Amino acid sequence: RERERERRRVNQNINDYSCTAGQVKMEAAAGDFFDRQRCVPGWSQEYIEAQTALVLGVGGIGSAACLCLCRLGVRKIIMVDMDCVEASNLNRQLLFNKDDVGRPKVEAAVDGLKRSHCLTTELVPLHIDAIEHWDKVVEAARESAVVFNAIDHGAMFDIAVTALCVGLEIPYCTAASYGHSAFAESFSNSKVGAAAGEAQSRGQRKGTPCWACNNLDAAQTSFTKEHLTPTKVLAARDLNVIRAKQEPKPESRSVGSSVLPCSIAANLMVTAWINRHFGMEIPNWSVFNLADFTTMGYTVECNAACAVCVSQSTT
Repeated sequence: RERERERRRVNQNINDYSCTAGQVKMEAAAGDFFDRQRCVPGWSQEYIEAQTALVLGVGGIGSAACLCLCRLGVRKIIMVDMDCVEASNLNRQLLFNKDDVGRPKVEAAVDGLKRSHCLTTELVPLHIDAIEHWDKVVEAARESAVVFNAIDHGAMFDIAVTALCVGLEIPYCTAASYGHSAFAESFSNSKVGAAAGEAQSRGQRKGTPCWACNNLDAAQTSFTKEHLTPTKVLAARDLNVIRAKQEPKPESRSVGSSVLPCSIAANLMVTAWINRHFGMEIPNWSVFNLADFTTMGYTVECNAACAVCVSQSTT
């Protein structure tokens, strides 16, 4: 019975969508690459075409995200990665081929996008260490409307990127894949921290949470308050202070990886950014299990003890 009710609910949603889509009355412009997505109810192609996206890491998830962003037609993509293409990358990193092995990933990614996927988007490659040249990351973020974090530099780097986005009040999106699972997280960073501490007791409007609200332990909180508040990361020239706290880079062979969860995670991440902007209610954290096709998601609550967004709301 439960399965039958779910089938009916899905069919009704499809019917409702079809009725809404059928109301679109417009003539397709000749040569318009983006005509079909202009017809999606609630879509704003004008908004998409005005956006600059910063993509940190162009591996299995970052490369698929760049592919999606190009096909959507964003104005510019700034890509940051310090690595070169390896043969073991080719099973899941969509923008590279055998001839790219040994080349800087960002340069090979630009060529792959231009070859097959780039319709109107400007592409900017930065072959740099994001920790050593953090000031370049900050500079790129300042001209971006969203940051997609797909670099494996560990939790403290993720906190720094979160603080950067909180300070600039731009969305933070990240994703990961493990074996048969694809994860995606997204945070708008609009009015972050307004629900915390004294702000809440004064009756101010409840704000949105940041990634750190759900991911800081006690030791990280102390370190973050000292080194990684939004004000401090915006002013930092490098992030060498986190190197002592940096975990070893995850070894993908320990859990395995394929194009399936990587591409799904990237699509979930980019979709979350778009849907959140277009006013859809979506969870901050989502996971899709490819082994049994189950999904799970939840909304993160503002954390009054968060060292990132609470510090921003009180400065």
